[in-house]
Amino acid sequence: MRFSFTGQTARRFLFSICFVMAALAAPPAFASVCGDSEPDPGEQCDDGNLANGDGCSAVCLVEAGFVCTPAIASIPGNPPTPPVPSSCAQDSDGDGVGDDVDNCPADPNADQSDRDGDGVGDVCDNCPDVFNPGQEDSNGDGIGDACSGGPPGGPAACDVDGDGDIDGNDIRAISNARGTLVPAGIPGSGDFDANGEVNRRDVTACAKLL
Repeated sequence: MRFSFTGQTARRFLFSICFVMAALAAPPAFASVCGDSEPDPGEQCDDGNLANGDGCSAVCLVEAGFVCTPAIASIPGNPPTPPVPSSCAQDSDGDGVGDDVDNCPADPNADQSDRDGDGVGDVCDNCPDVFNPGQEDSNGDGIGDACSGGPPGGPAACDVDGDGDIDGNDIRAISNARGTLVPAGIPGSGDFDANGEVNRRDVTACAKLL
C-alpha cells in the first residue's frame, strides 16, 4: 500500500512527528527528593539524610523542639556549586532561635534584646542594665551582685565589716584592698566612687565619714 501526502496534510503529518519526538526527548517531570540537600517543594528543611531525631525528619519536616535553616539550592556551572543542606539546632524555649546561639535558651526571646551588651538576654539577665556576663549573685536573691545594694558606691560601700558603723577597721580594710577590682554597687565593697576598683580616692572619701 502506498501513501501520498501533499500540501497541508503533509505539513500536519510532519508536525505530529516532531511533537511526538519532542515529548519523548523531554526530561521527566520534577520530583521532590528528600535527603538530597536541595530545597524542594513541600520540604521545610533538607539536611542531606533521611534520619529522624536530628531536627529535620525523614520526610524533610522540622521536628518539634528544633529550628532549621533552609537548604540552599545547587548552582549549575563549570564546576557546579553544590547545594548547602539545612542546619538544625535544638530550640528549648521555642522562640525560633537555636540554643547554640540563643542568649536566653530557657526563656522565649525572639528579639534577643540585650540592653547592657553582656551576652545575656534581658529576659534572663539578673541585672539587665549593668554589664555582668558572669551573672554573680552571692546572696541568691535573683538580683545580680552588679546591681545589688541600691545606688552604686557611696557610704554603703564603706562599711566593709558590715557592722552598721564606719570606723577605723573599715578604713584599714579599704586601704589594704587598693587595686582590687569589685562589682559596682555592692555594700561593703570599699568602692565609694563605684568605678569598679578600690583606690586611694575611696579611702579618702570613706575616712571623711568617720
